[in-house]
Amino acid sequence: MELTNENALQFILAGKAQFTVTNISTQNRYTYKVNRCDTNNNLYFVSVLYNYKSTNKEYSDEQQFKYIGTIRKDTNTEQIQFIYGNKSILKQDSIQVKGFTYIIKHLITKDLPDVYFITHTGKCGRCGRRLTDEKSILTGLGSECRKIIGL
Repeated sequence: MELTNENALQFILAGKAQFTVTNISTQNRYTYKVNRCDTNNNLYFVSVLYNYKSTNKEYSDEQQFKYIGTIRKDTNTEQIQFIYGNKSILKQDSIQVKGFTYIIKHLITKDLPDVYFITHTGKCGRCGRRLTDEKSILTGLGSECRKIIGL
């Protein structure tokens, strides 16, 4: 289900978000996971679904989520920042990393161009449960989790 730009940032920072970003002009699509750190509510780990060629002939090509960096939220200013992770197997100038950096920046400044749309997987961005009611599907957050978050 497509998220509005207004709902997308809340969904992404809810705690267990998995979503796909599509550029309708290029048809590029990338799927990301953003998980809140268990010990620090202002730290999030960002991964991207990554295809790679297996070097082992017994295995076919595989898809796995690969770490690309963190999102940090300043407790005093509420400012949000994506920081590339040096331990990422993807380079900082890879399209997946540059794409996430661009999307998060424009969601924060509320000026994401209309050629991008963000869809969730039908699971709550906070707890991961399947979404069933209309408002939950529109926001990407279940009714109980919206209450907890304060929406």
